[in-house]
Amino acid sequence: MGTPYRRLVEVAEELSHRSSRLQKLRILTAFLSSLRPEEVAPAVRLLLGQRPGGSPLEVGWATLRRLSSGTTVSVLNGSRVSITEVWDVLQRVAGVRGPGSRKRKERLLAGLFSRVGRREAEWLMRCILGEMRTGVSEGLMSEAVARAFNVDVERLRLVAALRGDVAGVAGALAAGGHLPEPRIRLFTPVRPMMAQPAASLEEALRGEVALEYKYDGTRVQVHLAGGEVRIFSRRLRELSLPGVVPLVEQIDAEQAVLDGEVVAVDDAGRPLPFQDVMRSLAGGGRLRLYLFDLLHLNGRDLLEVSYAGRWRLLEKIAGEELLAERTVTSSREEAEEFYRRAVEAGHEGVVVKRLEAHYHPGRRSDVWLKVKPFVTLDLVVTGAEWGHGRRRRWLSNLHLAVRGSSGFLMVGKTFKGLSDAMLEEITGELLRHRVSEEGGVVRVVPTLVVEVAFDEVQRSPRYDSGFALRFARVRRLRRDKSVEEADTIERLREVYRAQLRRKGRL
Repeated sequence: MGTPYRRLVEVAEELSHRSSRLQKLRILTAFLSSLRPEEVAPAVRLLLGQRPGGSPLEVGWATLRRLSSGTTVSVLNGSRVSITEVWDVLQRVAGVRGPGSRKRKERLLAGLFSRVGRREAEWLMRCILGEMRTGVSEGLMSEAVARAFNVDVERLRLVAALRGDVAGVAGALAAGGHLPEPRIRLFTPVRPMMAQPAASLEEALRGEVALEYKYDGTRVQVHLAGGEVRIFSRRLRELSLPGVVPLVEQIDAEQAVLDGEVVAVDDAGRPLPFQDVMRSLAGGGRLRLYLFDLLHLNGRDLLEVSYAGRWRLLEKIAGEELLAERTVTSSREEAEEFYRRAVEAGHEGVVVKRLEAHYHPGRRSDVWLKVKPFVTLDLVVTGAEWGHGRRRRWLSNLHLAVRGSSGFLMVGKTFKGLSDAMLEEITGELLRHRVSEEGGVVRVVPTLVVEVAFDEVQRSPRYDSGFALRFARVRRLRRDKSVEEADTIERLREVYRAQLRRKGRL
């Protein structure tokens, strides 16, 4: 039959109870080494909470709870279902389309739930909802795969980032294949490089650097080859942007992979808030494309070319209208003036880039530093409270949390910064994932990430994170981020320490 799904559940439970990274690594390495070749890729995907195709299965928590409520199979009998069978059923569910799709999905899942025990059913629900909470990141999984199949971990991480699929790489290694050359494949999205936050512009300036406007839009990766254009999101999903394609077709290259941002603008060309980007995508609104990096050009990967060299090549193939606003300087006064212009123009701030920096796919690096006029964190919504007065129809006081090693840690609540449209959208989503409701408080399966600005981080025994955010307010919904990409307790501690340093207390 193959390795039972019950075994994967045992591993997931053990991982969730371990806080040590080294212990988690040992558990994962031993488990992957014990599997049949064809089981490795499905097991990696299931442990990471990945869904077939990378998209939600569009089955809510309440439906899953109903489907699993009749589970009476014993733990022993649950072993009748193998890891590969579970993944095969989820693939079939993901492929269901058209009229009556909801009922067909439910029938497939009901058949699966009827064959597993209660414990397996709980973990199956977590996987379907993308809420494994084992504390296993793609980085840790990559290291376990490298150990299990005796390959260089840094090279494996790079290959996985270039293919956007550590599970696929693991499956190929398990089948006896070799780790391929770390090359970009056209029309296969690459995990983007990300900037680290800096507490101030002064902190970010180190010698001669480039400063770019930090646009409040949606990150895109553009692939161009043979007259074909395909555009991907930061989560590696393909986007339909018919208004942007003609702009890309102006680029003077046979083949290219470009990094940039799509921004919604008003009639005067000023940027609109981030949440308006998605509305513009759906409604045919005005969009601008700003390009700021070049990863591949005419058969040549540019990841190990310096940022300055990549920009020179980008300038040659892209018209000025498509290039991000940028300056190069070592002057603090010039940098501050550029930063001021960026904020006054309605943008988020600036990204400060080292001229000699290489492009590091899938990594957050300090050779790129983002500077905003205020500190923000991307937080997970774990619950909410019904509003009062005009807001009584909506869930408005959001419970906010950072990611911990095996769960979410609360940092506060807020109802500030939420427009009526945002409240209606948030309420609909939270109710679809409602777990319980008591005393006006709705607890949910976390699916939603929001960007939150605040004045200060304070120590607080009130919340299990040990911290609270002073004057927290929601800036935007982060539809481009999954809960696995929300900020961590380590990031919150970094913000707190930086705050102490600025005050001369550290």
